[in-house]
Amino acid sequence: MERKQQAILRTLEVIARHPLPGNEIINIGTLNLACALAYLHFRHPELQWEHTYPELDKWLAHVLKRPSFQQTQPEG
Repeated sequence: MERKQQAILRTLEVIARHPLPGNEIINIGTLNLACALAYLHFRHPELQWEHTYPELDKWLAHVLKRPSFQQTQPEG
């Protein structure tokens, strides 16, 4: 488990080194990134990645406010 968590954190480090997509650009890449980050929030809160990468967390919060994301949130 520790090895997988370290792989996730290394991936986040690489992502954080690159400019984030503009808030108005949604394509398959940004969709995948948003889903992956939201999944980490939901399933792996112990990683607390948002403290290390606050810009990623801020970007995710903005993307999740989009109507398309709001309308497709799973129930429950």
